[in-house]
Amino acid sequence: MPKFILDGVSKDDYDAAGSKFITMTPEEKAAGRAYRDVEVGELAWDTPGRSMMIPVVIKEKGVDEGKKEKVSFGISTEAIFKGKEMYRNICGKDMPFEKGSDSKQHPAPDSDALLGKKAVGYWEMATGKKGGTGADVQYPKLVSILSAGSKPTAKASL
Repeated sequence: MPKFILDGVSKDDYDAAGSKFITMTPEEKAAGRAYRDVEVGELAWDTPGRSMMIPVVIKEKGVDEGKKEKVSFGISTEAIFKGKEMYRNICGKDMPFEKGSDSKQHPAPDSDALLGKKAVGYWEMATGKKGGTGADVQYPKLVSILSAGSKPTAKASL
């Protein structure tokens, strides 16, 4: 019998390993949505010049505690509504504005205003290709961030 040693994974890595996806209860799966208490990380570019991402860490006690996820929003005229909504939900106010090179006022989101804030992550079931190829699979996808303390039950609608 051959003996295998997986040098690329330490015991700590092995102990910490788990699915990156949240674990949905049967009720959440039936409703197609789930909510978790989260803490917001540092705002960053997702695709530079096109979209930004808001990273979160699940702070709710349980099997998902400590899992990291992100939600992105576009910065075009048609897509900024999502960033506007989430910024308001997290900070309780609109994004600040600054004058751009065209002398017009433009949104200038303050990462420090988001960092460390408590909020509620909102996941929906999505369908996509596993690893970008192969058969379609269903998985929970973080689609928005709600205000802290506003967590509906899985059966409630938004």
